Order: sequence, then structure tokens, then C-alpha cells
Amino acid sequence: MWERGEKMQINKEWLEKAIPLNIGLTLYEDYAKYIVNIIYDHIFDKESDKKRSGLIRIIANLRLSYDLEIPLRYSRNTHNYKNSVKNYGVGSTIILKCMDKLLLKDLINQSSFFFNRGDNNRWNRQTRVWASKNLIGIFEPIKPEHIIKEPPQLIQLRERLSKKDKKKGVIAKQIHYPVTKDILLLERQLVNYHNLLKKNHICLEIPAGTELDKKSLKWINEFPNSSHNYSIWINNKKSTSRSTSTSTSRNTSTSTQKGPLLTSFYITMCYCWIHRVFTETFKLGGRFYGGAWQSLTKELRKFIKINTQPTVELDYSGFHIRMLYHIENINNVEDVYACGQAPRELYKIATLVLVNSKSDRHYQAVRKAFVDKELHYDFPGRLLKKNIMPIINDIFNTHEKINKYFFSDKGIELQNKDSIIISNVLNKLMDNNVIGLPVHDSVIVQKQHEDILKQFMTEEYEKVMKFKPIID
Repeated sequence: MWERGEKMQINKEWLEKAIPLNIGLTLYEDYAKYIVNIIYDHIFDKESDKKRSGLIRIIANLRLSYDLEIPLRYSRNTHNYKNSVKNYGVGSTIILKCMDKLLLKDLINQSSFFFNRGDNNRWNRQTRVWASKNLIGIFEPIKPEHIIKEPPQLIQLRERLSKKDKKKGVIAKQIHYPVTKDILLLERQLVNYHNLLKKNHICLEIPAGTELDKKSLKWINEFPNSSHNYSIWINNKKSTSRSTSTSTSRNTSTSTQKGPLLTSFYITMCYCWIHRVFTETFKLGGRFYGGAWQSLTKELRKFIKINTQPTVELDYSGFHIRMLYHIENINNVEDVYACGQAPRELYKIATLVLVNSKSDRHYQAVRKAFVDKELHYDFPGRLLKKNIMPIINDIFNTHEKINKYFFSDKGIELQNKDSIIISNVLNKLMDNNVIGLPVHDSVIVQKQHEDILKQFMTEEYEKVMKFKPIID
């Protein structure tokens, strides 16, 4: 397998496929760390915790590139490692020393001064490296599933970005905060969650011939060569992961178009840390992120298995809209998205936009949401103002008792409440040795635990909102 890579090192196309060095990757198995210790003793004379930590992260990256049969790229510009120093305690000096030692001991091969187009669309020089036969013989026992993506912090507090910054792709900066007993408790809960998660095997298994919608088929078709995070996925059957292609013509309805999966599709979700992200203050946001399952479409999540057993996903119906009614001490048991004659999906998206928006420019905001969700493919003409305004008016009329919350930017506060609820549900499941996979306002468990999940979701919602929820 890798001999082909050795021969392809002068192939520009192969070098261009290189994956970037990710300092967040590490190894969690004691056996994997033991192998890295052998390498460390071979290349370094003196003990250094920082160098050992840096080497573990580099070996995790090299092992991943070996599995993908493509090289690893990294920069020798020290300015590119400032964030790494803050987040992981591994700076440019450590990275460069480890790389140089690996090269000196003939454990990696290298292609220097290879130009790469960066995120800023400018050309910069990044070195390509890949494991030599000597290193392969040492680290081959390390399995890809031993590689884990570690977040910079389990509990993150970030600045809030403006719409302009989001469009530019600006990454929200982390805000430093004092570590209190409450923060330590939240971190401990995530550590306990991870310890239980790594004892469970989670995979996505789809039989051949399964009918899937366009978005799901697109996800599967793009998986082998896409930017999906390989540190949390293992494509166990690369050669058999194929499905039918679907048209994306504006003249056809494609978002709900179904197509069969031609052959079976199977991937393993590697163990990964999930973390919580708050915005500006610990009273805003707080949802869980980092789970591989969170990048799947709702339809694909139906095929998740935990320890080979089928799963079920339960979510709160009309979560945030129903919360607003409960804040007003109104127990609305109706379908909160059934507002008129238009498709329910349109009402759902438009209603959430109105609640989360800061501005009363509702037509532009709803129109943009329809475009982002590609709903104009399914409902031609819905982008016209004469078609969107009746939908908005239906929502205002249906939710007259809570429309004071429209344009209130209330969504980020409601996320804090729902994150507390979901956190409590996950903790109660853990107390019963059951792993739950959070997807913002829903949780996935083995089918056999459906009843206990529904019970906990009901109890924890009642504790926070004082009303019974509707769970689908």
C-alpha cells in the first residue's frame, strides 16, 4: 500500500492531496502511547513532557496520513503556531524539533518547499512529510481508531460574530474565563461522558438498495474525498461506498428526491471528545459539539448502530417555540409549525428565523434561510415576496401570544436552556450506564433504551420549564 506512496512522492498531484497537520489530534490508548515512548527514546536524549506531547500528536497525524495513503503537510513558519501554544501547550519550537529529529533518524520522508494555496488564497510554502518504512514498522500496530481529536477546551466561551464576519468565514475567538467549581463540574461531566463513549462501538451501516434523499446521497458520494474530519471517521469499506447521483437542476425538485444506495455503506465513528460552546457569557449558548454523528443528515442518523444494535432518535417537538409558550405560562399542545396552507417545513424554518433574528427585516431573513436550505428547489417561486409574506403573516397570526419574542434574538438564550436540559438527560443516562448521542435538541440511544430516554427527557424538561414537553 505505502510503497505506492513512496514512488509517488515526486508526483505533484499526490503531494497536493496532503492533509494539514492538526495539533488537536492525539492518541488515547495506553498501548499507542507506549509505542510513541519507544520512538521518543530513540530520537531524544533528555526527558521533556512538552516534546513527548508534541511527538504523540505528530505520530497521530502521520498514522492518519498513512491510513489515507496521502502525505501530511505542515508549515515551518513559527507564526502559524500561536494558537497551538495557547490551546494545547505545543508550540512551533516543539513541532519543528520533533519533525527534524524524525527526519534525522530516517523515520519520515520529506518534500520541502512545496507551495500550497492557503485559506487566505495566497501561496505559501508548506513541507510535505510521510512515514518511512522504518516508522511504519514501529507504529503500524497503532489502529486508526486510537486517534482522537481533542478540543482546545472542553468548556469553551467564544465571542459572538456579526453576520458580516460569519460570511467572511471568521472564526470566533475564545474568551478566557476564571475556572470555578461550576466549570470544573461541567468539565468532569464531559470527561465521564468520554470515558463511557470510548467503551461503546458506534458505526453507520446502510444496506444496499436503501432509498435515500438527495442530501444523504450527496454526503455518501462525497465522503471518501471530502473535507469530512477523518480523525473521527474510519471508512472501513472504501471500495464499496457508492450510491446513485442525483440532479441539482433548478428546474427539478431535488431536495426530497429519493435514490437507491447501490452497495452497502459502512463507516466507524472513532471516539472523539465532545465539548460545549457558550457565547459571550455562560448564560448564552452551551450546546454540545464535536460528535461525528452530528454531521449526518437526520435520515442517515437512522442507520447509526451502537454496539451493533439499532438506535432511535427522540427530539423535542417545536422545542424553542414551545419553550416561549411555556415561558408565558401557556401550555400549547398543538403542532407549532402548522400555521397555514404552505408546507410545514417552510413554516418551521421561517418561525425559527423570526425568533432568532435581531432585525425586523423578516422578508430578507426568511428568504435567505429558504435559499440556504435549498427549499426553492422543492417549492419553485417561494423566493418571491408575494409568496413569502403570506407565510410570515400566517406565523404572526398563529403565534399572536408569543410574537413579542420575534426579532428579539431570543434563540441564543433558549439554546442555553435546552443545553441544560440535554446535559441533564445525558448525565442521567450515564448514571444508568447508557450512552446517549446528543444532536442539539435530540438524543440517540439504542432502541432498547427508548422508554428510559423518553422518561428522562420528560422529567428534565419539566424541571426547567415547569410544563410537559411533546417528544417525537
